[in-house]
Amino acid sequence: MSFGCNDFLNTWDGYVIDQGDHYSHRDGMLPRLINLKDGRHLLFDASFSASCLYVPKNDDINKLYGFTDCNSLIHENSVRFGWRVNSDERIEIFAYYYVDSHLNYKSMGFTGPNMVNHYEIWAKDGTYWFRFNSEIFETLRVKNCVKGIRFRAFPYFGGNETAPHDMEIEILEYK
Repeated sequence: MSFGCNDFLNTWDGYVIDQGDHYSHRDGMLPRLINLKDGRHLLFDASFSASCLYVPKNDDINKLYGFTDCNSLIHENSVRFGWRVNSDERIEIFAYYYVDSHLNYKSMGFTGPNMVNHYEIWAKDGTYWFRFNSEIFETLRVKNCVKGIRFRAFPYFGGNETAPHDMEIEILEYK
């Protein structure tokens, strides 16, 4: 993987989750605030390096990328893709979302190290819509959505565990 490769109009962003940490970082990363009108759709490609393989100790789902919804906190209303490594070293991808403070997730398929996959999330009317490559999943969105600020949710390792070693993920968001 080569962090920062430019594809003319868009740029791959390399994220690192340091050993012993949950949160990812990249040089110069600032919070990206988006409003409800412009921020209800997220289209991106992502690739996990081989450094993302680890021996799972539990069923925690790590978070790849997404956004909060309805002027809420991340554990109230949010949509993200999640991931975890299975015992056969495949990376399982999930639709991972909170609706009215209730966590939900659904397996969307599998990928492997250094494979580029396509991801899409829509928050539209009363529905969340997820696409992982050609797999599509729809579910109900929060009933009383307050229009307001959304923010990006960047790569995050764990629930309870921290990263067992440094992990690298590349994301190319289409604007």
